[in-house]
Parts: sequence; structure tokens; C-alpha cells
Amino acid sequence: MTTMITRTLTLALATTALLAMTAAAQETPAPDAKPAAAPDAKAPVMFENFDAMDTDKDGKVTQAEIDAWRAARFAEADADKDGFLSKEELVAMRLKEIEARMMKGAERMVGKLDADKDGKLSPAELPASRMDGRVFDLADADNDGSVTKEELADAMKWLDDKKGHKGKKGGKGPGGHGEDVWGWGWN
Repeated sequence: MTTMITRTLTLALATTALLAMTAAAQETPAPDAKPAAAPDAKAPVMFENFDAMDTDKDGKVTQAEIDAWRAARFAEADADKDGFLSKEELVAMRLKEIEARMMKGAERMVGKLDADKDGKLSPAELPASRMDGRVFDLADADNDGSVTKEELADAMKWLDDKKGHKGKKGGKGPGGHGEDVWGWGWN
């Protein structure tokens, strides 16, 4: 009987060790594998500017192309050509980038909502604010027919939490880059 218990325990220990080694092997990446960590913070910049960086239009970007693109951006931002970027030059560069993104968004919005195709949006072509109706009712926690800043903040937090954004900057919720829950709903 003791021999049977010893064999059972040995088999159980061997099985446990084998499972542990298998799990460890699955968690350890191959030496030449790319890390499973979050992408470099520069990845979105590369993605957004890939076509501009790919100067030979071969569908690939080399480090030399990236370096040339960065140098050209620097030279363009260096308005006084002193080889440095001042605070004012950095602000001007960022405003230019923001303006370009806003123009693309406005073009998409007009293309999507311009029912009469005149290149402009009339009040009738703009969707009603989501504050009209269900979001207003949600925010009006005490049902007094008005919304305070505190009620609005609580409702925004609830919506962000419900959508899974939990207030993360850049989430697709109020303050992020996605659905405009509190404004016109233009996106």
C-alpha cells in the first residue's frame, strides 16, 4: 500500500513539475522574438505619417527615411533657421498639425452630413445635441429639469466607466478622440 501511495505522489509531483515547465516555456518568449510590451510611443506617429516617410513609395519605411522625415520636420519648424526650436516655434508646429487634423475631421463631417451637397452644413443638417433627450435625462440625477456641473461630471464619469474607458486620456468618450457624447455628435 505504501508503494502505491509513493508512486501516486511521485506521479502527481512529476505531472505538476511538467505543467509548471510547460507554463514557463509558454510565458518565456524566444530569444529573437519581439517583446510583447506595449508599442513604442512613437508608433502612432509613424503610422500617421507612414506615407510621408516612405519617400521611395516602396511600401516600407527605413530608418534613413524616418531620419530624413524628422530632419525635414525640424527644418520646417525652425522658422528663424537658427538650428534650434523655441517654445514659440514648437507651438506653431503643433498648431499646424492640429489644424491639419481638424481640417480632415471637418472634411469628413461635411462629407458625411451635407445632405444637399453644397459643401456647408446648415443647422438642419447637424444632428441634435445628445444633451437633448436621453443624456440630459441621465445627467439630471435629481429630476429637477436642470443639470448642474456636478451632475454632468457624474454622468460623464458613469458613461466613461460604462464604455470601459474609465477616464483614460484618449479614450473614445468625453475628452477622448472618438464619439462626441456631450457636444453635437459630429464625429
